[in-house]
Amino acid sequence: MTKKHASEFDNRQYMIHDKFELYYYENALLTGDSHKHNYYEILFFVEGNASMIIENSFHHLKSGDVLIIPPNTSHHIINHDLSIPYRRFVFWLSRSYYRTIKSYSNELSYIFEHTRKEKQYVYSNDVITFNSIQSKLFSIIEEIHSRRYAKEIKISTCIYDLMIHLNQYLNH
Repeated sequence: MTKKHASEFDNRQYMIHDKFELYYYENALLTGDSHKHNYYEILFFVEGNASMIIENSFHHLKSGDVLIIPPNTSHHIINHDLSIPYRRFVFWLSRSYYRTIKSYSNELSYIFEHTRKEKQYVYSNDVITFNSIQSKLFSIIEEIHSRRYAKEIKISTCIYDLMIHLNQYLNH
């Protein structure tokens, strides 16, 4: 993992952009306060010794875990060992952009609906599957920071590809 991909950690819990925000963090975050927000959060856990409390349910995280946190869902992180880097991708998806994605195909929202209905927030992946997910996330980050032709179309395509991948995983 190169430092050029890492985002400087910001503890704000609101979105600046109207569609989505994607960050890659490498830091030893202290235990966070319980909070909720009005957008979807997907956390892709890369490394660390941490647990997430979601709606009073305890989840010890393993490398490769993907956490789907719907809007208005109480959650907070517990970092058990500050000597180990806590590395993760954090993807925030506004409700309006979620509706845009869903309007393209209901199949793209299946994992979110499943999470909401079943209260299953954590999805574990094997190394190969998670490497594929990380590759998709880095593609989005690289495109965000590029000045390439058709940048916005490429970003949307990458996000749709990520959503397809997550939903295929659940339906395999």
